[in-house]
Amino acid sequence: MRWYVGSNEVLSVIVDYAELTSAFTCLACGAEGKLRSDKSWYLTLCDAHNKLGREGNIHALTRLAYPSVTE
Repeated sequence: MRWYVGSNEVLSVIVDYAELTSAFTCLACGAEGKLRSDKSWYLTLCDAHNKLGREGNIHALTRLAYPSVTE
């Protein structure tokens, strides 16, 4: 995650924390995850959601990670 904003100190701390934790928080469920780059994009996923994507169920993974996306 990357966020650029002109802000005060408190907001800067909050954004820094969100950027740091996004590298090890599953995008789909919030569990502990790892930054994965085995697809054509980078996603932070837990082992279960990474397995879901590796099994070819990429549409299910996309819906979990990006709920506003429809098929």
